[in-house]
Amino acid sequence: MKKIVKLVVIFVISTFMFMDVNADELDPFSVNGVGYSNFANALTAVPDGGEIVLETDFVTTETLKINTDKTVSINMNGHSITSSNVYGVITVYKGIINIDDSVGTSIIRSTAFESAYAKTIYVYKRYSSFNSVLTLNNVTIESNYYGVYLGTNGIVTMNNVSNSSVYNFVIGNNSKLYINGGVYFASAYNLFGLDANSVDSSEIEINSGCFASQLGNITLSNELSDKVGKFISGGTFDHDISEYVQDGYTVIIDNGNCVVIDPNTIVDNSTDTSTDNSLDNVDLDALINEYEDRLNGLDDRENAFNDSEEYLNYLEIELDYREDSLDNHDNSLSDREN
Repeated sequence: MKKIVKLVVIFVISTFMFMDVNADELDPFSVNGVGYSNFANALTAVPDGGEIVLETDFVTTETLKINTDKTVSINMNGHSITSSNVYGVITVYKGIINIDDSVGTSIIRSTAFESAYAKTIYVYKRYSSFNSVLTLNNVTIESNYYGVYLGTNGIVTMNNVSNSSVYNFVIGNNSKLYINGGVYFASAYNLFGLDANSVDSSEIEINSGCFASQLGNITLSNELSDKVGKFISGGTFDHDISEYVQDGYTVIIDNGNCVVIDPNTIVDNSTDTSTDNSLDNVDLDALINEYEDRLNGLDDRENAFNDSEEYLNYLEIELDYREDSLDNHDNSLSDREN
């Protein structure tokens, strides 16, 4: 009897998982005007070189896993994706993926708080014969711990991205990171490099952007520093990064910040009012207060998590009791039939 009930439940769930209709307010994803309630189905349907459009804000407890041999664009369309899954909001195992926002207000947000794993973006080349490449354009990343985590052979390009997390970027073995503009605030480090004894081809390029952090902009292992060399050719930093500046570039101090410039492009400041590569418009105190509030709230979340776990344990005991009762009823019925 219990097996029949389980089969019916599985059938009903499966039916809803694979029902996709024309895009409307109920469907968070669309491909060529057809709506999909499930990201995996949208990824299967999108053609090589095609686009998945986010039609509404999407909140989930799962990770949006990308494992494809296609080139796919994801248009955030002004909406946000939020997940509480500690293994990432978006994980790219395989594929060439471009995520951008045609509106300019999109957020990819992780609400997970387990510090050992919690991340927003995870790029890891799981299948050696395929690419694992992610490009982010004009979006915001928020995380209670890792912003972008590059696993082995992951390749990430950031174009005008806002990243607020404890560690904005974590660099793994043989991964590649390219940063072209944006604002990056970390309550620990902007760029954190893991032990890299086995690294032979990691690359880092910082061409522009504004970087602020509480502990330091960059901390890399000695092995990784030796192998990636000097990788900064532009940007504004609130900590000393001179050891990572490429040869031929100059560091000047502007309002206490390190600004990396190409001395060959210096212009007469009396006629140039540009504020490029400046932190003047970034409210660092507000960002620091925001992340202190987030960190203070982690204890509350953890307590809530423990309460939920205790409740689940109670439900499991109650389920076992009910199953035992059903077994007793089944045995009683069998005795009567005999």
